Amino acid sequence: MDLYIWFDTADEPIGFQFCYDKGRNEHALTWLADSGFSHMRVDAGEPAGALHYKHSPVLTLDGAIDMARIEALFRQVSNHLPEPVVRFVLERLTSTT
Repeated sequence: MDLYIWFDTADEPIGFQFCYDKGRNEHALTWLADSGFSHMRVDAGEPAGALHYKHSPVLTLDGAIDMARIEALFRQVSNHLPEPVVRFVLERLTSTT
């Protein structure tokens, strides 16, 4: 799993992206202050051929969100993160349930 946090110029968090199910059916849940949540599937990019580089991963629409599962996954891996980051993410994840 990966977690990306975006900060404003005052060092306040303004968004996050939580990537989960990596390696099999990767998804990215993104929250931004100005637009709220989006949920995307990660298309890992297939090889173009034997003599070509792998294509870049891209995000594609995937509307199904199991917020309870995402919250549980985040809680499982958040014990080594700074408390303000955990609080910021969990406040957004739990405000939708």
